Amino acid sequence: MNTMVSKSPIRLIDIARRAGVSAVAVSKVLHNRGGNRTRVSETTAEKIRAIASELNYRPNMAAQQLAGVRSYLIGGILDSHANETFIKRLAVMERAAADRGYRLIVGYSHNEVERIADYLNDFRSRGVDGVVSLSHTYPEYGGKISQMLQGFKNCVLIEPPVGEANLSYVSPDYVKTGYIITKHLLEEGFKRIAILQFAAGYKTVQDEFQGYLKALQEAEVAFDPELIIEPEEAENLTFEMMKRNIDKLLAVRPDAVITPNDATAMWVIRTLNKCGLRVPEDMAVASVDGWEIGQSYVPAITSVDLRYQEVGLAAIDMLLEQIESPEAEHRVHRKIIEPKLVIGESCERSNK
Repeated sequence: MNTMVSKSPIRLIDIARRAGVSAVAVSKVLHNRGGNRTRVSETTAEKIRAIASELNYRPNMAAQQLAGVRSYLIGGILDSHANETFIKRLAVMERAAADRGYRLIVGYSHNEVERIADYLNDFRSRGVDGVVSLSHTYPEYGGKISQMLQGFKNCVLIEPPVGEANLSYVSPDYVKTGYIITKHLLEEGFKRIAILQFAAGYKTVQDEFQGYLKALQEAEVAFDPELIIEPEEAENLTFEMMKRNIDKLLAVRPDAVITPNDATAMWVIRTLNKCGLRVPEDMAVASVDGWEIGQSYVPAITSVDLRYQEVGLAAIDMLLEQIESPEAEHRVHRKIIEPKLVIGESCERSNK
């Protein structure tokens, strides 16, 4: 394997001199440029490719893009604190892009607008054909990040932009997410439904709350603001931290609680058990972001499937349509994916 690192970029003319041919012939072999008037024998082509490999030649992607040549690279931004759903979305997109001949290069950041700007500049220098963002919804900086993303001709977001940016996106229906989980709990006979509302400033959390209110209103159940618990937050959940949050929860006497994802639901169930409470007999526990592991937990967690596979595939399809169809470049598309209720055992009430 060639591990040589060049001090300066290898140019087509460098390969041409070594091979004893013109730079046009090298461009024809390596970039398929030069038209039908440039002919290169297979023997010469093999020699050119061998020299390019020996010299560790890498095409200048930015220059090729200016010349109208695709790089077949897609830049991706992912929050470094992202949960399982976002990581799976990224994995789906990487596979879908690869199946269409594109490679996904990813930058990781958490709430750092300067670092995201650095990644976007790097993507631009590499001549990426498009960008997909899963890290732009921060309440403090999301508007600025969305404006930066607008600098790319081809760009798709997972979840809507913050502010007035006119960008295409794919997103689960978060209002419906909050609605269907609350409606299910109400149908099971629960009335005092609390929410552990982490990250309340995020638009997705606010949309889920609107769905919660809509379900309460339809069932003619009065909204009690005391049931909205803004927990103590930390990068890593611990029993001690969750116990403090559960104490806040128990103080408002709920009979059910909605958590932001299955990992939090598991912590809640474990903490309630240690407090001598049973799930679902003493309190139901539900999640608005179901993970596969939640169905293997005891009790299996009732949750909402945000359909990460459909979201990821739709985002790549949307981005590649922008890249490959010039007439679609400047049209803004929005696709909403319907969530799906997954009924487990954590909210089952036998005496409803």
